[in-house]
Amino acid sequence: MSVVLPRMAPSSIFKNPTMAARIPRPQVRDDAPVDTRDEYARCLWARYFNTSEQHLKEAVQAVGHEAASVRAHLSRRTSSERPSAS
Repeated sequence: MSVVLPRMAPSSIFKNPTMAARIPRPQVRDDAPVDTRDEYARCLWARYFNTSEQHLKEAVQAVGHEAASVRAHLSRRTSSERPSAS
């Protein structure tokens, strides 16, 4: 049994590059709430604060979702687990 795949037309995303810009992405700003439920957002915030995702979750549980509070809580730590910190 052989499978014949239909010939695909070029994707409209390549014809119209603004299509990719319409996909909502989490905002990483000091006035944005820290979202730890979404995996992509959690990864962005962990990179933004230069910490692990686990420490980010713990900080949010300790001080809430406000980015400034999370930053202050994480700055109390003396070392970072991220390789870019060394």
